[in-house]
Amino acid sequence: MSRVFLGISAATALIVMAGAAFAADQGMGNSSPLVYKLNAIGDSGQSGTVTLTPSTTDGKPSTTVVIAVTGEPTGAIEPAHIHSTSCPGTLTSVVYGLTSVVDGKSTTVVPAPIDTFASGFSVNIHKSKDEIKTYIACGNLKS
Repeated sequence: MSRVFLGISAATALIVMAGAAFAADQGMGNSSPLVYKLNAIGDSGQSGTVTLTPSTTDGKPSTTVVIAVTGEPTGAIEPAHIHSTSCPGTLTSVVYGLTSVVDGKSTTVVPAPIDTFASGFSVNIHKSKDEIKTYIACGNLKS
């Protein structure tokens, strides 16, 4: 009887370990938020943080992106994006559009696991929709 119990316990342990490995492989292994600095570009005077937190949307891994900026002009609506390139280089290749920064804040759920953004990506904030080529803050996402 005890051999049967030990066999069941060992099988259960293997299933739990396999589930943890699957979760890590799907970008769900890291449950801690990652915080990165947003640096002002030029004389914008705007800086802050971008926080990435693993989440789940419709059963699939996703990432909640929260931007907090200080120094934003009153009434400004500033578009934000995740780029597949780093600051301060040429910020082409928008990978994900983010909710515009309003009153210094933006929150967006991106349909990708947090591990997607381990290196080489950046978050960029633009002055306005009309002045989309004017960058006011940027932060590199790296592990």
